[in-house]
Amino acid sequence: MATCRKRPPVNDCVVDASALILSLASTTDEARTLGRRLSVAYVHAPHLIDAEVGNVLRRHEREGKVGQRESMAIFTASKAVVDRRHPHAGPLGGTRVEMARQRQRL
Repeated sequence: MATCRKRPPVNDCVVDASALILSLASTTDEARTLGRRLSVAYVHAPHLIDAEVGNVLRRHEREGKVGQRESMAIFTASKAVVDRRHPHAGPLGGTRVEMARQRQRL
């Protein structure tokens, strides 16, 4: 008789800039739920996440959605949420042309 092993709960999460900002800047139920999930997860992100968050926050400042102080607070908090930043390396980190060349060699 086969036995089933219980899997440990998955506690990893991959986040992008929009989700990260939503979790820190919005007060919707969706944002609060996301924030709770990120607070207990091991959060992964691309290594450019800080630049992406900064870019979105600058745009929000220009549009009057957030003030400069709030923007800086969100940016600072966002750095603490991400546990591991992954580099863009290998075939998926290259340009479209490089990826096509690699495929032709295979």
